[in-house]
Amino acid sequence: MTTIAWDGKTLAGDTLGTLGSTVMRVVPKIRRLSNGSLIGACGTFTISSRWMAWMEEGGDRPTIIADGDHITGIEIRPNGEIWHHERNGSFQIAGNRHAIGSGSGFALGALYMGASAQTAVAAAAEYDPYTGGDITLLALQQEFLQAAE
Repeated sequence: MTTIAWDGKTLAGDTLGTLGSTVMRVVPKIRRLSNGSLIGACGTFTISSRWMAWMEEGGDRPTIIADGDHITGIEIRPNGEIWHHERNGSFQIAGNRHAIGSGSGFALGALYMGASAQTAVAAAAEYDPYTGGDITLLALQQEFLQAAE
């Protein structure tokens, strides 16, 4: 799966791609949308890719093809709101930090202790076999952060 963490300023995601227990490729899992939002997705690669495209382009929400397919997404809106997306819906997260993915428990613990999003993902990679590779980082544009404060 993966680990993606938000610390209130930076979204961090690992890049390990797996198919079962086989390492397949390096996969970027976070991106900036044209509206300034930051998003990240974990779960089945094809569904995650379709969800990320849908977040940018709009239209009909992607459908889940098989029962085993899953998606968990995180959206950081330009005003700093955190939205958690799942297979059948979305909800807003209270607070200023969040993590998703197979290593999210490790990442949330690190965030709680004051770690940056990058350090939280690195901590998850130490213990979660489905988190690894390089860590990519994205920050909200400064003008959006100042407007949200």
